[in-house]
Amino acid sequence: MNVNSDFILHPNSEFERKNELQTLFLNDVKLSAEDQNVLKACTTEDHESVGLIGCLLNDGTYVNKARLIIASNNQYNDELAYRATELLSCTESELQALIEVLSDIYIMKFEQISVYENKVYGILFDVLN
Repeated sequence: MNVNSDFILHPNSEFERKNELQTLFLNDVKLSAEDQNVLKACTTEDHESVGLIGCLLNDGTYVNKARLIIASNNQYNDELAYRATELLSCTESELQALIEVLSDIYIMKFEQISVYENKVYGILFDVLN
């Protein structure tokens, strides 16, 4: 199963995008490098979609860790929250330390990160607030 880039990057609605991401997530799809690039290029601001992308990518970048924290706090999709928590696999103190690092990036390196990465961090701190 390949990622439908039209549904991810140019959907008719956020529902269409979320449906595609949810299908990939539930089928535990192994992503090709091209599929990963499509997900990384997605600029959705929908909290659940951001979290789904984080779980699907499962990489160690700070922006993806922010996505996973967003997903782990999802109140409507228990499977998403559970899997994100597993993927983060950190203690409460490690999570707090990670959040502090992300906060420093968001505040101190504002000009060095992409506009979208800045939005992801903004969503993260909105969710945590």
